[in-house]
Amino acid sequence: MPDLGLHLLVTRELAADPGRLRAVFWSIHWLKFVLVGGVVVIALLYGEAGIPDEGRRLLFYLLVIRAIFQTFSQAYMAIFKAFERMQYVASNSWSMRSWWSPGRARRLWPARALEV
Repeated sequence: MPDLGLHLLVTRELAADPGRLRAVFWSIHWLKFVLVGGVVVIALLYGEAGIPDEGRRLLFYLLVIRAIFQTFSQAYMAIFKAFERMQYVASNSWSMRSWWSPGRARRLWPARALEV
């Protein structure tokens, strides 16, 4: 299910202010519950009216359930990415400053790669 940028918004909001986890977490869940409710109603109407074969209808319902689980999984991943990215950037910037130097860059990269 497309999220229309909702997961990106969650990631950016939590990366900017991790103290808002509780508000952002429940806001995204209430919004997703409303959106999933609409999807479930439409899927049930389409399944009952548009798919006469019981086997195909069951498969359709299973795919809808999978899509619903996936959309909540993406919300959790957006929250996880926000916190993981903050930790990664903090540790990476410290380690790269202590390890990387312009002299090392010149030794590791061939001169042809630096030409534009």
